Amino acid sequence: MGLVLTRKDKQSITIQTPTGDELVIQLVLDDGCIRLNIDAPRVYQIHRTEILGRTDLNENKNNDNLEVERK
Repeated sequence: MGLVLTRKDKQSITIQTPTGDELVIQLVLDDGCIRLNIDAPRVYQIHRTEILGRTDLNENKNNDNLEVERK
């Protein structure tokens, strides 16, 4: 089993990689929806689990289902 955490609105967790990179995941509550804001270096590919099996993952980067908004 992995780590299970409780977070409140706007609280975050930071994952530090062995190479020194940091991935910050923040919980955002929006009109009853739970959203995750993931801030990571561009070298990391972040995908929803349900699309990982798609064969066109690297070919179709303009598909709305695959886009990750970066700030």
